[in-house]
Amino acid sequence: MNRQHFLAAASAAATAGLGSLRPTTASAATAEPRFEFHSAFLVNLHHTLYYQASVLQALYTTGLDMLGELPTRVYREMITHIPSAEQGRWYRALRYYQNEYGWRSLIFDDEMYALENDVVAGTPPAPLKRVLDDVSPIYRERLWPIHDARNRTSIQEWQAALSRYGPSLFPALAKLYQRPWLPIPYRVDVVAATDRLGAYNNPGEGNRYWHIVISTYDHQNDDLNGFEIVTHEASHSIVLPDEGPIGGTIASACKTLDRPEPNNLWHATIMYIPGIVLQRLALAAGMRYQLAFVANQVFTKAYPRYYAAFQRHLLPYVDERATLAEALYATVEQVVSVT
Repeated sequence: MNRQHFLAAASAAATAGLGSLRPTTASAATAEPRFEFHSAFLVNLHHTLYYQASVLQALYTTGLDMLGELPTRVYREMITHIPSAEQGRWYRALRYYQNEYGWRSLIFDDEMYALENDVVAGTPPAPLKRVLDDVSPIYRERLWPIHDARNRTSIQEWQAALSRYGPSLFPALAKLYQRPWLPIPYRVDVVAATDRLGAYNNPGEGNRYWHIVISTYDHQNDDLNGFEIVTHEASHSIVLPDEGPIGGTIASACKTLDRPEPNNLWHATIMYIPGIVLQRLALAAGMRYQLAFVANQVFTKAYPRYYAAFQRHLLPYVDERATLAEALYATVEQVVSVT
């Protein structure tokens, strides 16, 4: 089952009960997702090599813009911890990653996320296992203590935020999305560095969990912003493009208005809604908070028209002053009103 098929099944399960995604131990879909945070050695090694190979490819060519917010200094900081006598083996591993994976997407490439599922399970395919085995002693001694310590600090921060805000945040989001959370675990692999986006999500192996990966070296993921990013990635499990209460309503509004559908408008809604709800909860607790996708300038640089429309039309829905259909129809109408 590829990503699209899994998402379709998740959508059906969230609408009609548990369906084919139901684990044998679960009795009902939940108002709160069950998060499991991990700082896993092999997953971190895999992502470190993938990221460093991407950095080298960018430095060799003109692809620096593909690195996102993670700067090349992270690569240099990591490589300085590896003695010159061990760098030959390390660079051999990076050549393998560059040749095999290059700019292949960790999100949209079915083979890549299947590979990651194997790494999470500790059963990478034989060629990759040989590469990982070769550099595991180097990573374990030179970089893993640093990475694991960073990961565990972030996990403690995000678990504290989960305990503080989760009981109010996640039922509110389920209500706003008009979808229950999946009854399978939401596994969060905390890693030093990942792809250019700093965080992403995918179906887990055998539909047994929803997989989220988030980087600790990306400062956009620091503190409560990182917890919001985790929440956004989890939202992908139940909010889908072109179908369901959000994606389907956006598609329907565009058809009614006879306009092309704005690219990733459905995606931007799950950037906005979790941030607004979390901001309200933080303010109620006496804490000033700026939405992660405002802080990282995604809304100001990539989606300024979306953000303006959300502030005018989607915010009333969050405040229970409009229906979802009213909010999304008005949002679409404002976004597509280009003369």
